Amino acid sequence: MKVVQRRNLLAISVLLLLTALLIVACNTAQPQTVEKVVERTVVVEKQVTAVVEKEVTTVVEKEVAVVVTATPEPTEAPPSEPVPGGTLRVGMIQDIPDFDAYSRNFFYWPIARNIYDTLIRYDHSLNPQPQLAESWEIADDGLSITLHLREGVKFHDGSDFTSAAVAANLERATDAARGVHQYNANRNVESWETPDDYTVVIKYSKPTPAGLMLDALDQLPIISPETLDTETLKTKAIGTGPFMVAEKVPGDHVTLKRFDGYWKEGLPYLDEIILKPFTDPDAMVLALEAGTLDFIQDTPYKDVRRLENSLVVNRGQAGALYYNLYLNVYKEPFTNKLVRQAIQYALDRETIVGQALFGVGEVKWTAWPEYSVAWDDKWKNYYPYDLEKAKALITEAGYPDGFETAITVLAGNPDMVAIAEILQADLLTIGVKTQILVLDTGTYYDWHLSGNYPGIHISFGANSNKYPAAQFTGSHYRVENNVLLKPDGFWPEAYVENVKLGEETLDPEEQHQAYVAATEAMLDESWVIEYSWKFLVFTHHPYVQGFDYTVESMPLFEAVWLAK
Repeated sequence: MKVVQRRNLLAISVLLLLTALLIVACNTAQPQTVEKVVERTVVVEKQVTAVVEKEVTTVVEKEVAVVVTATPEPTEAPPSEPVPGGTLRVGMIQDIPDFDAYSRNFFYWPIARNIYDTLIRYDHSLNPQPQLAESWEIADDGLSITLHLREGVKFHDGSDFTSAAVAANLERATDAARGVHQYNANRNVESWETPDDYTVVIKYSKPTPAGLMLDALDQLPIISPETLDTETLKTKAIGTGPFMVAEKVPGDHVTLKRFDGYWKEGLPYLDEIILKPFTDPDAMVLALEAGTLDFIQDTPYKDVRRLENSLVVNRGQAGALYYNLYLNVYKEPFTNKLVRQAIQYALDRETIVGQALFGVGEVKWTAWPEYSVAWDDKWKNYYPYDLEKAKALITEAGYPDGFETAITVLAGNPDMVAIAEILQADLLTIGVKTQILVLDTGTYYDWHLSGNYPGIHISFGANSNKYPAAQFTGSHYRVENNVLLKPDGFWPEAYVENVKLGEETLDPEEQHQAYVAATEAMLDESWVIEYSWKFLVFTHHPYVQGFDYTVESMPLFEAVWLAK
């Protein structure tokens, strides 16, 4: 009995143990919510915005946003071929005072080659191309050039362009009292003949280099004899160019309209151009970016890199323009050459180009490009930046404690102001105190053309990329009718003699030697100081097509059209 009972007890124990294990197994199979990251996720996305992720018994739901975009309407691509019509709105610094483009002051740039034509026009490689003169022959002895004029050309008033109009312009250009900047370019002209309506023979008093002849023809605007006098040109302009003057509101705008009788077939494309002057360059740039202007001339250098990201930026012709300083040699202390040379050494050209011009420039000691007949390797670093040397020179000149003077700049030109501030700071370190005078356009050019500025005058010149005689036609460079160089006053003889020689010899080596000697004399006397090329930066919207400029960086609008 005891054995049986033990076996029964053992069976019962086993039965109880199996029952307990079964209960535990059943309990672990019950559903539970498990808060943990699932190890495997299957994602199913449906347009009903529900995504279900499941792992055994765990369910997580999330919404997926459905974005519906409308199908855009098809747009018409901008035209790829020129489309006639439209108005070009141009912003510029400085107002246009009159229409006398014989003066080559900067405010004439927007009209000079759009109202008027020239007899020839250089391409960007400085090769002469026909304009109002279809062809020409230069005599081997350099004493004449024969021009064959284009027939069928009309002035804006409907009158014919003939040799008589060229003769009238030559008469004014060769008159020292009326020729303004054209006079020195035509100083060798002795006489001219007009054997018929479409032939002009220009004769020279001495052998004249072909470069000088062609430069003069490239820059002489042909103005109708009816409006050739300076008084009439204050309010009226008649040329043969692609546009004619429709309206002039001083201080507000000048409107040019298409000349339907223009001799270049199919041109111009535009109906009109509105030239809008600004006194504030920043306001001009804002107007361009806002779309109230299509095109601006003389873009502030500080904005160039930013504008290149969204607009078309063109820096114009290299060497066409250059910055310089003029020193009044008739006012103390600049009557002393040592003081003028001290300014050369005190001029930090690298900082001026890097900071004042924001890198849009090129350091120079003379404006000549390396391909010029006047170029010599010794021009590089001719006056290195050296304040100690500058201080020593003004001390030697009798100004050990320095002196006071003024720097004049043109209003609306932040680059000029920045240049003046850099020079002002450097001069102060050597004891020279300066006042910066920001002048309105009228006062600035009055002082500029008369030479009546108090000390240092910041300006710029042109034509260093042409035959050197072209640069020497500038108001402060030329050897006749110069505001500073006077036979009974300041008269650097070595400079004068070599400039004249360069205008008279036909031998290339003699030309080179003459202009190198003239440049050395200019650097020694230092009444004019050159320090960087000036790039005339044009900026416009991408829809402005067909824009070009001359080798002097004058804008050409004859082939411009609006791709919009």
